[in-house]
Parts: sequence; C-alpha cells; structure tokens
Amino acid sequence: MAYFGTNACGGWINAVGTGTTSIRDSYNVSSFTDHGTGDYSVEWDSDFSNNDYSVHITFGGTSGIPTSKCAHTDSDLSNGQTRFECLSISGTGSRFDNGIVCVAAWGDK
Repeated sequence: MAYFGTNACGGWINAVGTGTTSIRDSYNVSSFTDHGTGDYSVEWDSDFSNNDYSVHITFGGTSGIPTSKCAHTDSDLSNGQTRFECLSISGTGSRFDNGIVCVAAWGDK
C-alpha cells in the first residue's frame, strides 16, 4: 500500500552504480546519472518545493567493517535533483563506483 502525505517519502531509487549504470526500481525518479567515478545524481520526476528536504543515501559494500561513505553538500541539493559521491574512508579518501546505490528523500512537494 502506498502512503501519500506530509511524512511520505518524496522519492527513492535503487540503482546499479558500476559499468553501465541503470535504475533497478524507483519512485518519483526521472533519471540516475553517472558523472564519473563515484559521482552520481538523481533527478526527481516531481520537484520538491525547496532544497530543504532530507536525503538518505546508502550503497552496497563488502562484508566486515564499513570502509566508505556517501556525501553531499548543500550546494548539491536542488529542488529537482541531488548529487552525491561515494568515498573511501580509509587510505586516500578517493571516490569509487558501487554496484548498489540507494537514495531516499523526504520533504515538502
């Protein structure tokens, strides 16, 4: 059952972030773009009313202790898209592609 209202998720995606990127499944997403190694954006089909929405980003990893994170800055959020990167937290902190990329967002529509 879908839930619509103020507290409902405004959009989400489960995507392939390696090789030829693609969308596995999504809601309110018009596109998933690979801008380079570990650098992605999600374009929302129906824009949020402002850029003050909340974004939760997760991605698949290897077993054991987490060695990476996803991050975005305020300038990476706009009404119509969010851009983010997957970063290693060990070693150089460089960006890397990930096979499973998931994003969900909540905010005013």
